[in-house]
Amino acid sequence: MKEYKETEEKTEKNAGEILSQKDLDVIEKNLGQMVELQMEELQTDEPEEFPEDHSADREDSAEEEDFTEEEEPAEGEESAMGEASAEEKSISDDGESSEEEEGMEESQKEELPDPNPKSGSEEKSSEEEPELTAAITSESASRQPSRRRRRAAGRRSRETAQRRKPEKARVPFSKRMAAGGRLLLRFFRSRWFRHIAVLLAVLFVVLFTAHTVRNWTYHSYEISEADNQTDTTSFNYCALGDYVLRYGLDSAMLTSRNGQTVWSVTYSMQSPALAVCGNTAAIYDKSGTTIVVCDETGQIGTVSTTLPIQKAEVAEQGVVAAILEDGDSTWIQYFDQQGEMIASFRTAMDATGYPMDLSLSSNGMLLGVSYLKMENGVPKTELNFYNFGNAGQIQMDNQVSSYTYENTLIPDVTFLDSNTCVAFLENGFAVFEGGQIPEKVNEVIVEQEIVSVFWDDSHIGMILDNDSEDYPFLLALYGPSGREIFQKELDFEYQNVEMGFGQILLTNRTGFCVYSTDGVEKFRGELSNVIVQDLFALGRTRFMLVAEDGLYTIRIK
Repeated sequence: MKEYKETEEKTEKNAGEILSQKDLDVIEKNLGQMVELQMEELQTDEPEEFPEDHSADREDSAEEEDFTEEEEPAEGEESAMGEASAEEKSISDDGESSEEEEGMEESQKEELPDPNPKSGSEEKSSEEEPELTAAITSESASRQPSRRRRRAAGRRSRETAQRRKPEKARVPFSKRMAAGGRLLLRFFRSRWFRHIAVLLAVLFVVLFTAHTVRNWTYHSYEISEADNQTDTTSFNYCALGDYVLRYGLDSAMLTSRNGQTVWSVTYSMQSPALAVCGNTAAIYDKSGTTIVVCDETGQIGTVSTTLPIQKAEVAEQGVVAAILEDGDSTWIQYFDQQGEMIASFRTAMDATGYPMDLSLSSNGMLLGVSYLKMENGVPKTELNFYNFGNAGQIQMDNQVSSYTYENTLIPDVTFLDSNTCVAFLENGFAVFEGGQIPEKVNEVIVEQEIVSVFWDDSHIGMILDNDSEDYPFLLALYGPSGREIFQKELDFEYQNVEMGFGQILLTNRTGFCVYSTDGVEKFRGELSNVIVQDLFALGRTRFMLVAEDGLYTIRIK
């Protein structure tokens, strides 16, 4: 302010003096240099303009107004600041440096003192030129925008530029397709794609093979004579593991599938019957007192009872449970492999009931027995479970659980494994699970009459009466938990049904029919020139035929 006042006093002092032409040239030169310097600074700090974003312009204008209100110039600088603002506005709006220079020169000339004052003085001393030049320079510099405003303007321009990012150039569709094709080709050539392709191919082959095998059907068979010297009328046959067991009144023999004898034992029985669990068999004399226990290695034990045997069951390790007759009462006795009695308890019709059936678990730990009882002329069945391990030692007669069914019979009881027991009712079946104390987990009730039942270690099957002339039977198969697998109408007149090697085999005197566990009929055919006594599976496509005139091996194809 002090310099400004001194410059103003000098200007008033020299206002009455006449400036020479040389002084005017110096002033004009200095003014031109200052105008060029100011234009360069304003062009450098000038923000980029984006006509399409009007909201950003309004924000910038609002910021400039706020900034102007904060920085109000002093009274002596008001005119100079106003002129500088006018100059900045004209530069930003027009963008033409030539017009701005002309306007600046005219404004500067208007403010210069009159070159021809009335005082008449025409020359100026050369000693006063530096002082006058400094005064004009100071006055012009005061009109320039402050550094703070230039810095704020530059900051606003940068922020505006960041907000107004240019749109990305749109890539043509053909170029995008070409880039995608290159990426896809690179993936096809990669190691991961080869691994994935191999895995998918293997999975497809496995699924296709499984689907083909599951739905494959056979339409013919070939039969070969295995042994025509055997007296088939005096012996019974069954499959025992990978072998064939033949048993009769006085002996039993185990043969391989090609007819080679593995072992043979002798005994004396009036009415031999058989119980099988896995690869272990118990041949017992029904109404007699002898039980012979065998497996694939030969005879492993013998049990002799004091009472007639009604029915016997065996476990895989060779322990035996039997129902023994004793007049008006019956006994349930449990023997080890060497024939020693482990447990024995008496039953009576007026107390526990009459035992209809019994079954041992595969490990010999549990025993299930169904008892028929009569109350006021109404039958009911009681299913009792006995445990011969630690859990049953503290219970009376080793009994750990009991279930009663009113007005219902349970003619068959069987253990599928060491934990699952199935009790076949008159109108369905019930499933019990538990390795120590069996508990009922499911019950299936059917409306049709049950004609036959069959099972293996993982399936439960029933053949029901069907109200149809064309399909007199209904074949139903369930899982071990009682979940239904399929139901299929059946028109094959069968006499015997059993399961083996994951298939359902139905036979009659002249032919046989095979179903898979998915309900697919694998084969149906009539056998010529043979009378079927028995037929059991040796594999999925091989069967042993017991005929009146000998043994035959059948392979379906």
